[in-house]
Amino acid sequence: MEYRKGDIVDPIDIIKYFYPQDTMLRKLLIWHSEQVRDKALQIAKYNKKLNLDTEILVNGAMLHDIGIGKCRAKDIFCLGTEPYIKHGILGAKMLREYGRENGLDLEVYARICERHTGSGLTAAEIKESGLPLPEEDFLPETPEEKVICLADKFYSKSGNGKEKKLKTVVRSMEKFGDGPVHRFLALCREFHMQKIPPVTTAFMEALAFIVLDILIAFFTICLCPYWKSLFLVKIVFILVFFLRTYYFYRKRLLLRQDVWLYQIFYFILVAITSLIH
Repeated sequence: MEYRKGDIVDPIDIIKYFYPQDTMLRKLLIWHSEQVRDKALQIAKYNKKLNLDTEILVNGAMLHDIGIGKCRAKDIFCLGTEPYIKHGILGAKMLREYGRENGLDLEVYARICERHTGSGLTAAEIKESGLPLPEEDFLPETPEEKVICLADKFYSKSGNGKEKKLKTVVRSMEKFGDGPVHRFLALCREFHMQKIPPVTTAFMEALAFIVLDILIAFFTICLCPYWKSLFLVKIVFILVFFLRTYYFYRKRLLLRQDVWLYQIFYFILVAITSLIH
């Protein structure tokens, strides 16, 4: 059965189906998946000629680690029984079963699950390392599989959660041997990673523009006696701010919770200026 773009897939609903309790594990899973999603969309933005399917990127990134709850990794709240290396194939199995039960074709996302570990795994590497996986190739093949596999390497679910530098990712993969490193570097060349800034840089640029909007509005309304009395001016500034934050959200430079935070802050400033007036 082929992927049908008309299928309505809500990754958060699927995550909550398998993780019904609002635990630290579910919070961590969603947070990490959002980081990978934003990085994947950023890679797509810098590779527009490839015509990457953003729907697959978004849903695939949010679902790529769905199987971690069945694995054992106490440092990231995973209290299952399976080795962590199996989380990809376990996630793929979970999505295929969920798809059959709910009349959805999730094969495209199941493949992303089982092919994102490292820079992909070959049957030879699985056999040589004695990994508890089927002895077959689990290499990313489609452009979307490759992008999510690549984006995932820049974030860890343990540690401070910050985006890793490219050279740090390369060093972390060296312990797995030359094959995985060469595949990772090939992916980096394919998607021009050397030209793509960290997502945090884009976030800070968006934040700087929004802070500038707030300061301009505040000082204009508070310090200019003529403008201070114009209700229309305040409305204009509010609309400008909404358009600015909406633009950054659509470009995935800000997450939804960031947008609401800045909007609430802006309304507080408007209320203060109204009281001053």
